[in-house]
Amino acid sequence: MPLVLEDDTGRAEAESYVSAANCASYAVSRGFAFDITDTVATEATLRRATAFVDAYRARLPGYRVKRRGQALAWPRAAAYSDVPLGAAVHAPIAAGPSTRATTTSHPTRFRRRSFAQPAKPRCANLPRLAR
Repeated sequence: MPLVLEDDTGRAEAESYVSAANCASYAVSRGFAFDITDTVATEATLRRATAFVDAYRARLPGYRVKRRGQALAWPRAAAYSDVPLGAAVHAPIAAGPSTRATTTSHPTRFRRRSFAQPAKPRCANLPRLAR
């Protein structure tokens, strides 16, 4: 069965954000090998990658455009960030004496940015009903 792609409309049957060809070209441009000759394995890999991204649905800003009517977490409405467009989101990590990256040289440079919380819904200000 062919892979159904999300086309920024919030499709109910979407299974992946990218096609196999787009994924392969992205990987090759960054020096990785991504074999797309086995279409069944490639599509399964893209479905798993999409499921991994969508597992963070509760942490993502905003809300899904078609709410429960769309299969994937994106596209989203009211998704915003306090990081200006074009700014680097993550500072480069300095390599330490070990093989893994470390941030001990400049601990204040590597703080995580927190995303602004969305506004409370209007019903949050209504009085609660007595039980």
